Amino acid sequence: MSPKMMLTLLSLLVLIGSAQAQTTDPGPRKDRFWSTGIFGAFGPGTNMTFFPGALVGWSSDIKEYNIGTDLRFTWPKDDTLQWPPDEIEVFQYGFIFWSLTARRFLSQGDVAPVIGAGIDLAVIYGRSSHIGGSISDGTRTGFGTHVTFGVEVLRSTKCRLTLEARADLPFFKFGVPDGHYYGYGESYLMPITIGISYHR
Repeated sequence: MSPKMMLTLLSLLVLIGSAQAQTTDPGPRKDRFWSTGIFGAFGPGTNMTFFPGALVGWSSDIKEYNIGTDLRFTWPKDDTLQWPPDEIEVFQYGFIFWSLTARRFLSQGDVAPVIGAGIDLAVIYGRSSHIGGSISDGTRTGFGTHVTFGVEVLRSTKCRLTLEARADLPFFKFGVPDGHYYGYGESYLMPITIGISYHR
């Protein structure tokens, strides 16, 4: 499924959750959760195609809000580029984000749209290698911010599921010295992730 199709599905689920918003009190609920999940990530404006990642975290509900922290990371992925006349470049990249996030549920129903924002400590890394040639490494660490939107289901149970899209905006640029992958110099990388997480 393409990122565009996944965003369309997520938007439909948010609309369904809004339509099912309940005005009555659903009763007592569990308010502290450990979380685990998987996601796909891509970098708009770069050659970073969809690649997999995972997360672990903890959060707590406070009325219509949820405050939490998580660690998100991706598996290194290789992309191969062909440069004329016969040069081949292999680029490996990935990231690690430790985040603090505040979310707000837009309804008190069992299916609830949710929006959020927070801050990150980010590590973005990459390696550019030319077949039969040189290898260049680039790693940057710094702070950033992020925004999220999605829908959470099974909120009246002890276990919940969240489908969420997220955009991370680091406060720094990233590049691999002498690598063709970003051109010569540094470029701005804004990872966008679409994933599902389980809370218990």
